Amino acid sequence: MFVDNKRGNFHAFYHVYETTVTDECVDSLVSAHIFSLDGINWVGSKTSPYTTQVRTTGEDSPITVSTRERPKLFFNEDGVPLG
Repeated sequence: MFVDNKRGNFHAFYHVYETTVTDECVDSLVSAHIFSLDGINWVGSKTSPYTTQVRTTGEDSPITVSTRERPKLFFNEDGVPLG
């Protein structure tokens, strides 16, 4: 969970797990993002913050994983998350 410096909104990323889409995990839902203006009333984002696709050094295309563990956010000097 974090508060963005630009707008002052609260944000939270968390794990969800839904794999009924395919057996290959490519389209599996593994994450969710909610946000709030006041930290009390929350809204769910329609876009997942991360997927089962991971780009790695030396690979031309992303690899597919079944789930993701302990995602980390990195921020610049101004407190803005790096994407």
